[in-house]
Amino acid sequence: MPFAQFNRDKLRLLPLSERIHDIDLSVMLDPHAKPSITHPDIPLIADRIRSARDTGSSVLMMMGGHVIRSGAAPVIM
Repeated sequence: MPFAQFNRDKLRLLPLSERIHDIDLSVMLDPHAKPSITHPDIPLIADRIRSARDTGSSVLMMMGGHVIRSGAAPVIM
C-alpha cells in the first residue's frame, strides 16, 4: 500500500439522532411539484451539451451529495 492506512482509533461515530444536520425539511423540494429553479447559465449549458452530443463527445455531470439530500435530484433528471 503506497499510503499508511487511516487510523480510526480516534474516530468517534455518533448515532444519527445525536448528529448535527445542516439540512432540514425547510430546504427540501416537493418531488411532485413542477421544478421552478432557474439560473441564467442553464441555456448556455444546454447548448454546450447539445453541441457535445452532436459531435459524438461525451457529456459528464458531477454533483455533490447535497443535491440528493435536499431533494433536488428530480430537477436534473
